Amino acid sequence: MDASLNQTLAQEKPACAHSNHEDNLQLIQIPADRNPLLEKLLPSDSDGGSDSVSNFSTLETNTNASISQVDDCDQLGSNLWSGADCYGSDSKLGKQVDNFFQAVGWQALASIATDYRDGIQCSYADPDTYSIGQFNMVRRLDFVDGVRWVARVRLPPEATHFPLGRYNSQRAFETEVASMKFFKSKSDIPVPEVFVYDPDSSNSIGAPYMLIEYIHGTTAEDLRSIRNSEPSIFGTSEQDQKFRQQMASIQARVLTFQFPKIGSLYHDESTDSFYIGPDMNTGMGPWGTPAEYYKDLTDSLLKQSAARRCRDPEKEKFFCAPALLNHLMSLYGQGCNGQYSLVNRDFGAHNILVDGDFNIVGVIDLDSVFAGPLEAVAQYPGFCGLDPEPPGIVETNPYALKRIEIMTPQLEEYKNLLMRYEAMFRNGMASISSMLGSRGAMIHLGFESCGEVFGFQNEVWFSSAVAMLKEHAITQCN
Repeated sequence: MDASLNQTLAQEKPACAHSNHEDNLQLIQIPADRNPLLEKLLPSDSDGGSDSVSNFSTLETNTNASISQVDDCDQLGSNLWSGADCYGSDSKLGKQVDNFFQAVGWQALASIATDYRDGIQCSYADPDTYSIGQFNMVRRLDFVDGVRWVARVRLPPEATHFPLGRYNSQRAFETEVASMKFFKSKSDIPVPEVFVYDPDSSNSIGAPYMLIEYIHGTTAEDLRSIRNSEPSIFGTSEQDQKFRQQMASIQARVLTFQFPKIGSLYHDESTDSFYIGPDMNTGMGPWGTPAEYYKDLTDSLLKQSAARRCRDPEKEKFFCAPALLNHLMSLYGQGCNGQYSLVNRDFGAHNILVDGDFNIVGVIDLDSVFAGPLEAVAQYPGFCGLDPEPPGIVETNPYALKRIEIMTPQLEEYKNLLMRYEAMFRNGMASISSMLGSRGAMIHLGFESCGEVFGFQNEVWFSSAVAMLKEHAITQCN
């Protein structure tokens, strides 16, 4: 979630011990059955077949050269960390963040890092430099042997600029640590390694913390802004194409992992196994069917909507948007086959680290990893200019119309990319990525949007849901 964090993040504590989880991991093994569209998207044998992109490391990169280029401009990684300046030193929030920085037991945390590495000494890269995201503060730790880590501590509620909403700190911590361990051990997705962590706010440091691997990179979103790239373009057209290919490859990798239940990912340290537990957002679950999941999700969103103050009686009706979406999902949902793919619900340019040439070097903020129904998994990455319009919403604003004109071919291009990589990793099948932009996927996007802390999304998706219901009714009449 920490979209502004220019560094490798991760969080979490081991989940409660359970010795025999029925939610054991299963890799998708589906017989090859390509359709004509996939034949066009997949590389031919003369192109090297699936081996040409069989794992993330084979994608074209020129990391060393580009890092040198960017380092000269001080545009990469911890070079950009500047403390609480973004809040203003005299602002109330800026002062609260600074007070928290002063209160944390940083030296005690450095000692924990030294003890973990058998006495190798370390120190913070700069006595006054740190980075803050929505919920965490990070500092770089440098060891005398050249190894670099990140010390990451959880901000208290009074020092965060983002309302917590559905966010549960404990569950998020557990899911993020589990997700880093999972992808580090079972894939080549470049996530940071987690070394030491403690979710207890009453520990000797004074806050939940973790010590993780430092990855020298900047979020693609931030580097795109620094480089003054064209809207929705990451660097040059060549860099943008390469970045999107690598992003699609990672997204396709994630969805190849399946579990038999719906919910967030957790790790059982006693058995060193991974399982699906309660959803980080709702606190409910795990669920055995999509219908059960969407029912509880709807109830949770309705409670949140009811809790928001609405001074305009005319807008009170928008409160029920989740209920309309739930009915629509019962009409357009794909059901289930008893297995649910993993998805990182916060995957996007704000949480992808790149080098100076926009090669992906890390994926961070993994507290939203979730095993979900097809509609939940078939979503575009965030902060990439890939934001499909809610069905039935007609734009008239010239600026919005221009944005939609530019975005429409980009949506199709990314969908084709994801289909290509999913088919490579799943023996020719691309049943999930082919659903991007589908009615069911858009309805799920509506659920996610209604979960935002700012209630105006309910108004947008209420109007969209009404339009979809009318369309369905007319279709049924015909």
